[in-house]
Amino acid sequence: MFGKKKVKFALFSSGGNASGGAIGRGFFSRIFRKSESEGEDYESRHSSVSSRCRLYSGPAIVPGSVTNKVEQHTSEMYSLAFSYQGTMFATGGADKCIKIWRSNNLPDVESVTTLTGCNAGVMSIDIDERDQYVVAGSNDAAVRMWQISGGQIRSTFMGHDNKVYSVKFYNHSQRIVSGSHDRTLRLWDVRTNKNVRTIFARSSCHDLAVLSEQGTDIVSGHFDKRLRFWDERQDTSSFEMLLDGKITSLDLSGCGKYLACSCKDASTIKFIDLKLRQAIATFTADGLRMGEHTRCSFSPDGQYIACGSTDGSIFVWNTRTLKREEVPKVHSNAVPVVKWHPMGQSFISLEKSKKFYVWSEA
Repeated sequence: MFGKKKVKFALFSSGGNASGGAIGRGFFSRIFRKSESEGEDYESRHSSVSSRCRLYSGPAIVPGSVTNKVEQHTSEMYSLAFSYQGTMFATGGADKCIKIWRSNNLPDVESVTTLTGCNAGVMSIDIDERDQYVVAGSNDAAVRMWQISGGQIRSTFMGHDNKVYSVKFYNHSQRIVSGSHDRTLRLWDVRTNKNVRTIFARSSCHDLAVLSEQGTDIVSGHFDKRLRFWDERQDTSSFEMLLDGKITSLDLSGCGKYLACSCKDASTIKFIDLKLRQAIATFTADGLRMGEHTRCSFSPDGQYIACGSTDGSIFVWNTRTLKREEVPKVHSNAVPVVKWHPMGQSFISLEKSKKFYVWSEA
């Protein structure tokens, strides 16, 4: 069922070009342990990474079975985001709406409300750190923010000229950063509803990761296969890395030290050490095929990376042993999103045919 397991490794120079040969697990383990032992210095420089990134209760597990299946959207889904405490999550997609779900008793979920107002598909969702607001980027080039209680649009941020693929709250949810197919990043002030800065990124932006609450470390992933590192106070990127395919998603590990990047052309996931600014491993497998909207994710403790495939399979790798974990195939359609619950004991997978599946231990 699972086919031949395959993990590739490569070291990169600071310029992002391949150098050297293959590296073994022992070397990678030393890198991982060294990064952990030097965590105090890294954390001192990135101490303001949102605490929402560190919320988990012990080691994560790879759930082995589907314990709930839900279908309420009327078209395919593209995005999913959990709240800070994991008591709720939001889903969005081509039906132009966002559905809010209560998830404090997984695998059971309860529909809370439906947020409307988008004029095209919902590509990206984020929930603020107090679980009060939802922000979404849409194919109608707008960024909108709703108050969850009451379900009303609080703000509409206009300025992009094309699809908005990624949105993130930062600065303790006082600001929003958005990335668009129009090749710009825009920074928005939630209090004034103003666009405080526009950054010309030179390529369509497919996803964003915020490394510091102040916005002094933002990473964008692009159609031109490049990762770009930004300081919101500057107009030019401080660093770039060339990867091996169009970047479809980014996910920051719970400790804030690592970045997972899914690359469509090669159907690979690059495991980036943010301190070294190098890819220290590449994960792939026979049968893994990524789509335009494939989004990978870390488990909350960073021990696993999960990714869906266009054939309905879900692939999970252990970032410490570098081995692939077995997950049964239950989807019959493409899986664009797999997202771990913040407590690490379950995850949710979105299927292109309007359904999502809750996975946990039976």
